[in-house]
Amino acid sequence: MSKKWVSTLKLDDIFHSEAIGFGNKRDIIVKRIREAVWFNVDDAELGEIVDELYDALDEEDFDLAWNQFYDWADHNRVWVVTS
Repeated sequence: MSKKWVSTLKLDDIFHSEAIGFGNKRDIIVKRIREAVWFNVDDAELGEIVDELYDALDEEDFDLAWNQFYDWADHNRVWVVTS
């Protein structure tokens, strides 16, 4: 059975960019998630994940939260474009 995506989060312009520092990249990603039409402030799980992304002090912290977000997005049929 093919999965039907209901929305897309485009991050391909920044996700692997070497020209943008970690903190700026993190902030742009969090901003795009929070501004997405599917972002629901009442979704406690998503809110916690996004807060963890925002609070990440380094790439290792970010990657841990990112894996949780990616699983959330997959479950909620949000296609995350990173490349």
